[in-house]
Amino acid sequence: MNRAIIVLAATIFVTPAVAKPKFVSFDPPNATVTEPAAINTAGDVTGFFQDQFSRQHGFVRLADGTFQTFDVPEASATRPSSINDEGEVSGMWNDSHSKIHGFVRKSSGAITVTDPPSSTDARQYGLNNKGQAVGLYVSDAVLKKAIS
Repeated sequence: MNRAIIVLAATIFVTPAVAKPKFVSFDPPNATVTEPAAINTAGDVTGFFQDQFSRQHGFVRLADGTFQTFDVPEASATRPSSINDEGEVSGMWNDSHSKIHGFVRKSSGAITVTDPPSSTDARQYGLNNKGQAVGLYVSDAVLKKAIS
């Protein structure tokens, strides 16, 4: 019986207390709709917002509360889906013909389109701390998975 009490006491003292969640409400400048998509360990958040003309733009909200908004050049919509600890963002964007493409945005702001050759639809969903993105693409009407 003493053994059971010792085990129970160890469980009580070793189990960490559950932290209460902290809620932060925010909107990028000129946003009518805001959709955050991912957060990194520093607390930087990425996602997209819609403006008064229903156009979608990407954003990074830094942990200090400042915003960086961006668009992939020639995009009619920019939708980030992930951010890594280097501040690099990946996601997808639509061109003027509604074709979907993938992109990676460096923390410097430089954007690279990441469409595999002969793809007709490419989407980036995740980005690790080595800058490797994961997503999918369609080629010749066949769904294929890709890692870039």
